[in-house]
Amino acid sequence: MILATPPIFIALIGALFKLERLSGLAWLGILLSFGGIALVIVGNAPTETSSGTANPVLGDMLTLGAAIMWALYTLLAAPLLRRHAPIKMTALTIASGTAPLLVIAVPGSLTTDWSTVGLNAWLGVLYSGGVALAIGYFLWNRGVQQVGAARTAVYSNLTPVLSALVAWLVRGDALTIYHVIGAAVILTGITLTRRGRRLVVIPD
Repeated sequence: MILATPPIFIALIGALFKLERLSGLAWLGILLSFGGIALVIVGNAPTETSSGTANPVLGDMLTLGAAIMWALYTLLAAPLLRRHAPIKMTALTIASGTAPLLVIAVPGSLTTDWSTVGLNAWLGVLYSGGVALAIGYFLWNRGVQQVGAARTAVYSNLTPVLSALVAWLVRGDALTIYHVIGAAVILTGITLTRRGRRLVVIPD
């Protein structure tokens, strides 16, 4: 739920600093898509539990911080993408983010028994780095370059819908009426946001 909030933060931060202009219809679309996310999460609630979490409040705050950072990244990337190609921006983003992660990973790497790391684990690393990060970031940056930060961020609201669909197809998780209605509401919100932004005229 929290990870699906960047569109809200992008709209708020963009409006505050006059980086984005959104009409009332676009705001309605954002709120609708957020409500759709809530429905999808409610549909997952019966099968999920947080009883094992050591500090749920700290975890929620960290996740909220991550969502805000992603919103800031998307907004700050928009002006840079007017001057630089998405592939270049993606390469710089991944390179700058990898350096501190390698430093953080040193203690764990020194104590890991690498002989126990199987093929599936390495394939997971390759998929995460090559597909989820490299290709995912490139497509995201390309979207920001073409249609702006606010409109691109709204599509991230599809994440809980796709997660529920993949879980249903691959793992056999239950697909409830909440998922179906939530998906419809999210798609409606995305459509309204796109149309609402087209109606905005930014003065010279």
